[in-house]
Amino acid sequence: ALITRLRSRFNPGEGSVVIRQGAPELRRKVDPWGPIGESLPVMQVIKSRFDPSGILNRGRGPVT
Repeated sequence: ALITRLRSRFNPGEGSVVIRQGAPELRRKVDPWGPIGESLPVMQVIKSRFDPSGILNRGRGPVT
């Protein structure tokens, strides 16, 4: 409930609430990244430029 309340305070493009550390149970209940909005394509381009082979943090983050 706390994460949902905090995330509701931000409009798209104005900030976000990300769970950096949390128990596996919490991560199963709540998406650690929350709404990505229109920023996903930008994140994907940055990821591909710095990690073209896709070997760093595979399976983690919103850019998997």
